[in-house]
Amino acid sequence: MGRYTRLAPKDMGNGEYCYVDITAERKPQIEFVVNEQSGAIVPQLKGRRNPTFITFPILIDPNGLNVFEANLFMRSLAQSGLTHHSLDAHIRALLFYR
Repeated sequence: MGRYTRLAPKDMGNGEYCYVDITAERKPQIEFVVNEQSGAIVPQLKGRRNPTFITFPILIDPNGLNVFEANLFMRSLAQSGLTHHSLDAHIRALLFYR
């Protein structure tokens, strides 16, 4: 399930698709914790001592929302170890395609 929250200010991109660089953990690990009050199972990221971070571009639509499919692709490329220059070329190609 995705969250439909604006990732960028309204004037960013002037109503066009654009991209921004983000930094995220390279291989995050998730664990499921039971909320003792409600009994609901809640996912949360496992804390790690020395996480490795990667910086990669993500595509933002004219409404400031995440273009999920394209950004999953970019995340997989970033995890595979491509250089930032190569990632930038891929995101510009996706931007042209959109």
